[in-house]
Amino acid sequence: MPRKPLSGLTIRSALARGRQLGSIIACDLKKEEKNESHAYIIKWQSGEVTQSEANFNAHSICEIALPQPALLFVSEAGEYGLHYKGGSIAGDVFEDSSPAPSSPRRGGLRSVTRIADKGHAVGYRGMVYRLDRLKGWTRIDEGLPQKFNVEAIDGLSGEDLYAVGNRGQIWQRVKGEWIKHDAPTNVDLNAVKCAGDGHVYAAGNAGVLVRGLKDTWAAVDHGEELDSVWDLEWFDGKLYLSTMDGVWVLSRKGLEPVDFGKDEPKSWYQLSAAEDVLWSVGEYDIMAFDRKRWTRVV
Repeated sequence: MPRKPLSGLTIRSALARGRQLGSIIACDLKKEEKNESHAYIIKWQSGEVTQSEANFNAHSICEIALPQPALLFVSEAGEYGLHYKGGSIAGDVFEDSSPAPSSPRRGGLRSVTRIADKGHAVGYRGMVYRLDRLKGWTRIDEGLPQKFNVEAIDGLSGEDLYAVGNRGQIWQRVKGEWIKHDAPTNVDLNAVKCAGDGHVYAAGNAGVLVRGLKDTWAAVDHGEELDSVWDLEWFDGKLYLSTMDGVWVLSRKGLEPVDFGKDEPKSWYQLSAAEDVLWSVGEYDIMAFDRKRWTRVV
């Protein structure tokens, strides 16, 4: 894809939706320097891009199927947008949610994730929200402590959720109740993935990677000294990890660095997988893996 459509922009997040389809959240550094709230929502399809703009600092995105198919993106401050066939909606997660918390829980939202076809937003002070209507969020964090800064969430189903965050905390929500599990680490956990091998993986600072299910967790001795792991993804039967320095894949031998080929990206941060493609996303690069080779998207 020509670089011109993203010239002068920095990528905040991106979502692989298929081998020839994806969505990108980008920002203008000059506007950021002036503290102008904005985000560019970019559709990438077969090398062509179309762009729209939000008037808030969207930074996390997912694709949902319920309550109807849509793109959902959120900001740290709680603003959200929905793009769906025939229209769009903007709102505030905190204002459009119920029931009200017994004590104030307002903090920064960290990420939004699709679980069981619905969007789930998490954040600091133990916040977890689920989008049940086009402009209606359900607060499902009752039972989580406000000292739990939630960084990420995933689920084996809509009724079996795993949330991770500061100080190695791992919480599981089963049948509407949150249960804390003892993790073999006390470092901050930044990512969680319910994988296709039946395990749940969590990773975070200092390259820590843990694996478990329910109340049984153990550290994975992957044999590498890594910086903080910021994202996890399951693709083609394997677990992938992303740091700010590269992407790694877990094998029986341990972690192995991904070989991007001659067109090596200069930035890494997040991962996003669709059925037939894996994206590596950095501030200036998006690379796509089709099970055989890596090619550049941006």
